[in-house]
Amino acid sequence: PPKKYKNTHQEKTTREPMSVSDEVLDQARMQQMEQREQEVDSMIRSNRYASAVQTALSNPPLGTKNQDIKTRNSAIVARALNAVPEKDAEIKKVVDSLEPELEDHLMKYIYRILGEASSCGAMLKWHKVLMAKSGLGCIVRAITDRKSV
Repeated sequence: PPKKYKNTHQEKTTREPMSVSDEVLDQARMQQMEQREQEVDSMIRSNRYASAVQTALSNPPLGTKNQDIKTRNSAIVARALNAVPEKDAEIKKVVDSLEPELEDHLMKYIYRILGEASSCGAMLKWHKVLMAKSGLGCIVRAITDRKSV
C-alpha cells in the first residue's frame, strides 16, 4: 500500500496573536506616524510641498503586518502628494528633491494609491515624472520588494 504523507503545508485559518514586541513596535510606529502627520500638515499649510512629501515618505512602516498602520500612513503620503499643484513642473521640483531611497518608497505608494482607485490622474502624473527621473529600476524595485507599504 502507498505511504501516506503528512500535509506539512497547512493554511493558517486564524490570525496568530501578536507578540509583545510587535505590539510595542506598532505603538511606536503609530506615535511616529501621528507626529509625521502633524509635520506634513504644517508643511502643506505653509506651501512647502517638497518637504511635506519627503517627510511623508520617510521611515514608512515596512516591518509591520498591521494593515491599519499601513493604510493610515498611505493616507498621509496621498495627502502630501495631492497637495502639490498638478503641474508637471511642480511635481518635477518635488521629485528632483528626493533621495533614491525615497524615490523607491514613492513608487510603492503611487502603486498602492492607484490600487485604491483614488486620485488616479494625479498619481499617473507622479508616475510619469518619477519614471523619467529614476527609470525602470525604480519600478522593478517597487514591484519586487517583499516589504510592502
